[in-house]
Amino acid sequence: MLIVGGGAVFLAVYGALLAAGAPGLVLRGLLFNIGPITAMALAPHTLRRARGRQRWGWATVAGLAVCWFIAEAIYSVYELCGAEAPFPGAADLFYYLGYFSLIASVPLLSPPHRRLSDRRAMLDGATVVMAVGVLAWQFVVEPTGAGAETFFQSALLLGYPLLDLGLIVSLVVLFYGASGALPRPVAALVVAIAFTVAGDIPYLMGVGAGSTASWPDLLWLAGYFALALALYWAARDPLEAITRGRSESTLELVLPYVAVTPPGVAMLYEAFTGRVESDLVTGTAIAVMFLMTRQWLTIVENRQLNRAFEAEIEVREQLLIELERRNEALEELRREAQFRADHDSLTGLLNRRAWFALAADADATSVAIFDIDFFKRINDTYGHPVGDHVLKEVAWRLGGLLGPGSALGRLGGEEFAAFFTGEAGDPVMQCHSAVETIATVPVVLPGGEELAISVSAGLAPVGDGADRDEVLAAAYEVADGALYEAKQGGRRRLVWRAGVVKAA
Repeated sequence: MLIVGGGAVFLAVYGALLAAGAPGLVLRGLLFNIGPITAMALAPHTLRRARGRQRWGWATVAGLAVCWFIAEAIYSVYELCGAEAPFPGAADLFYYLGYFSLIASVPLLSPPHRRLSDRRAMLDGATVVMAVGVLAWQFVVEPTGAGAETFFQSALLLGYPLLDLGLIVSLVVLFYGASGALPRPVAALVVAIAFTVAGDIPYLMGVGAGSTASWPDLLWLAGYFALALALYWAARDPLEAITRGRSESTLELVLPYVAVTPPGVAMLYEAFTGRVESDLVTGTAIAVMFLMTRQWLTIVENRQLNRAFEAEIEVREQLLIELERRNEALEELRREAQFRADHDSLTGLLNRRAWFALAADADATSVAIFDIDFFKRINDTYGHPVGDHVLKEVAWRLGGLLGPGSALGRLGGEEFAAFFTGEAGDPVMQCHSAVETIATVPVVLPGGEELAISVSAGLAPVGDGADRDEVLAAAYEVADGALYEAKQGGRRRLVWRAGVVKAA
């Protein structure tokens, strides 16, 4: 890749010139600015490709590149003029502005499902900064002075590596916890900050000066090229591609506690020795405060998750209730459709298809066919509505008269069929009683008029056989012949096989 290869070649050339004793006018005054210029040049391409919060996030990273370029340019001007840059000075202002810009990028670059966790990541970084900072101040900066003359200068120098460290922690915690791996743009950004902190530490210890070329320049330059690589990859791999991955990682869980432990142990040790420093106590207390705030955010997030989980359970329960209701409605519709498919719409009795299917499955012993006598005359005389009324009345009477152990169906027109099982009584007596009762009790028409009706019936036994459909069909044919015989014999009678029983 051009950025990596070009950066490596440039670092090699810069290192060679540095080793050869090239003047700071060439190195720090001119060549060093190629690093921040490279990072700054790639920012517009990244901003054109980014969208939404991602665009604002990478805009703040570009702001870092711009601020640090200005800071480096200020040092270069002093170098070209042969003067020493003041400390603190305008360059330090732009360095810190760059840090604040990068800090603002962390929540803007965070994955969409980590909007609350990004605050915890920032607090984790702040906890680590405070914990490491108080130890560095207590045991390195304050005892040695680190080349600073005042407290403000010491704090300003210490702030560089601490801010770098805090940003690394925030980015790693946030994005590693989101997906279990660092996306390429974030990984390059972390590497850039890591190179920067590696260069800031020797600078803090007084190795080299800001306006003098020295070997920490190589680390800072490597950081600028890594920043350029982060901006390049950001244009190719948008961070929106990060999907909801793991839950809170082990790193997120233990890091703040591990960070707070060393200053806490140091404070306890000094307490036992009787020389507790106020700086150590204050810094440790602030780190613990960050930790407690972070725990409070964790509790808030857990409550939100619990409420969301409870709401989801409630929604699912409502969906299950609605699903059950719909299933019951569908089952009712299915039963209704099945009933309509199996039953006559006028009388509610089994239709021809359903009656034959049920009779074939049942252990039927006999089959009877009933037919209303002179039904065409009733229709012609009184009209079809009266005929329908008579059909329903006969269906109701037959259903009640034939009793248990029988199944009745309307096979078409004025013809009804019944089959009897072993649970029924004497089919001959039941059919005879039905013919007799229907003939002796008139039908009351809707207008109050009484209409005398009668039925004829044929009854036949169901024989034995492996094919129940054939046996049933044969019995039906015999019963139909017996019905015809009853009609021909004067109607209002039952024919059982070949014999004739006349209703009284």
